[in-house]
Amino acid sequence: MQEMKAMLTALLEGQQYLTARMDSMEHHLNQLTGEVKEVKKEVKELNMRVSHLEDTVSKIETRVSHIEDKVIKIEEKMVTKDELHALSQTVTDGFQQTAATLESAYQSIDLLNNEQTIRNIKGIR
Repeated sequence: MQEMKAMLTALLEGQQYLTARMDSMEHHLNQLTGEVKEVKKEVKELNMRVSHLEDTVSKIETRVSHIEDKVIKIEEKMVTKDELHALSQTVTDGFQQTAATLESAYQSIDLLNNEQTIRNIKGIR
């Protein structure tokens, strides 16, 4: 009888230990369940943010595409450095020719003025 009592006591102590252990595990499980719910909520919020960021990126990509198109149009209208140099050289050559023509014209005017002056002087005599 003593042995049975000892065995029942041991079984009761084992059951109490297992019950306490199960209560502890249930508590941990409830904590983990709460944490999982929080993580799911955070993931949902992050997914919404990602979706918003994707929309923003899409809008930015569209704007960049429009800007690139504008840059291409501007580049097509731009004068290159070589073209600008050639134009500058042409203008410089034109100015030099104009200056030479003007110089020649002034010399001709001076010559005509001198000849006229000479005729006037001869005519006065």
